[in-house]
Amino acid sequence: MRKQAQKEGRVIFYGDESSFLLNPLKQRSYSPVGKTQHLPLWDKGFKSYMVCAAISEKGQLVYTHQKKPYDGEASVEFLKVLIKQTDIPVTLIWDGASIHHCKIVQEFLETLPEGRLLLVKQPSYSPELNASEQVWNYLKNVIMKNQVFPTVKKLGRKLKQILREFKNKKSIIKKFFENPDVAFY
Repeated sequence: MRKQAQKEGRVIFYGDESSFLLNPLKQRSYSPVGKTQHLPLWDKGFKSYMVCAAISEKGQLVYTHQKKPYDGEASVEFLKVLIKQTDIPVTLIWDGASIHHCKIVQEFLETLPEGRLLLVKQPSYSPELNASEQVWNYLKNVIMKNQVFPTVKKLGRKLKQILREFKNKKSIIKKFFENPDVAFY
C-alpha cells in the first residue's frame, strides 16, 4: 500500500473515532503517605464527547468532534475536512465500522474526482494495526489521565484545546508510526 501510494502521489492517513467519558481513566498516581487520592465518579450514564481523527506519517492530525456518536453523515463531514487539508489524493485506512462504508459515504465518494479519496478497510478485529489508536491512548492515558469533568460541555471545551495544541506536536504523531504493532501497509 505504501509503495503504491508513493507511486500514485498519495498521502496515507490512518483514522478512527473515539469517545471520551466524563469520568476519568484512573491511572496510578502518587500522593503523600496517609493521604489517599480520590477521584470523584458521578456519571453513571456514561456521557461522552466524540472525536474522529486521522494522522499521517508526516505528523499531520486532522479531526472533527461532536457531542453525539458518529454516524454516516458525521463520517462524511469528517472526510470533507480531511480532503481539504491537502491538495494531493488521500488514502484513508480505517476499520470496517458500518458508518465508514455506509450508503451516504459511498454517495459522497461518487461526487469526488476519481482517485481523490481512497478508503481502505483494515483487517477485522485489529485495532493495534491502526496508528490512530495511538492518538487515543496518548490523549486518554497521558494528557488527560485522572482528569474529571462535571459536564460534557467542559469536557468538550478541554478536548478542543488539547486537540488544537496536539495538532502542532508533529514529532509525537510521527512516533505513533514507530509502534511495533502498527502495520504500515
